[in-house]
Formats: sequence, structure tokens, C-alpha cells
Amino acid sequence: MLCEPVGADRVASAIQAVQRRSFSPIHARWTHVAIIFDKERWIEALTRAVSCGSVFDRCHNHHLRFRRATGLPLDVRTAVALQAMTYLRARYTLGQAGFLGLKAFLPNVVRSQFRPHQKAIICSQLFADAFAEKTGGPAAPPHIADIMPAHLSRSEVFEDIPVSWRRLI
Repeated sequence: MLCEPVGADRVASAIQAVQRRSFSPIHARWTHVAIIFDKERWIEALTRAVSCGSVFDRCHNHHLRFRRATGLPLDVRTAVALQAMTYLRARYTLGQAGFLGLKAFLPNVVRSQFRPHQKAIICSQLFADAFAEKTGGPAAPPHIADIMPAHLSRSEVFEDIPVSWRRLI
């Protein structure tokens, strides 16, 4: 699931600005990634740690886009979510998020394959690592070392899943 806050704060605006350097606005708008499991629960990496929550926590103040790997069986999709759960309570890697921003603005100065932490826990990388571990394939083009939400929005590995929610107000 990709998220875009309604009325983006400074952090969300910074993520969007970094992504707009390489992606069209339709993909750069997404600032967060979560993995859905059990119909309404998700696992995500927030600024404190990797944790579980309810999809409904974000419905009132976020635009949501639901995607899944084309043709991936339910048992493998479940395995991806379970793999991500192995990171529960792992600390969020704020340094990695800052590094991605720095790399976007100074691409010739910052080496593209360097990762400050072996297992950086930021939302999009949490998903990409779990996906690669359980499917054997990348969530974005294989030459991409650091996955951002826009990569997952643009990736042809995934298809959009329609949701028949209705606006209440």
C-alpha cells in the first residue's frame, strides 16, 4: 500500500521533492509504504520502529494506493508479509532516509551503491527486502540499490488493486 498524506508536512514534502528529481508527479507523490496482511492490518516502518497497525488508521488523512505483484500466489504474498514481520520493533533508520535525500541532490558526490546500514529499516526498503527474500526477484529494476516509494509506484512488477470504498462525507 502506498500512502500520501493529505496536507503534507515538512517530512512528506521533502520526500516528494527528492522523488520529483527522478520521477513524474504521479509517482513522486507517494511518501510511505506499508505491507497489508489479514485484510485490514499492515506492517510498516515508521520513524520509531517497525510496527503493525490498522489500514483504517490512515483512511481519514491519507490518499491510499493498493498494489500487489502480478500473478503472485497468496502463499508467497503471505510469506512476504511474514518476512517483513521479522523486523518488528527494529529501529527505523533515519540516517538511511537522510542519505537517500542527500544522494538525490548530490548524485555525483554520493556513491550510488553505498548503504549506511546493512539492513536499513525505512518503509520502502523494508518491503523491497522482504519481497526479494521471498520471491527471489526485485521489487524495482535490479540496478536500483535504494528503493523509494516512487519506485514501487512506477514498477511494472505490481498492478493496482481496486478498492470499492465509498466516501462517507
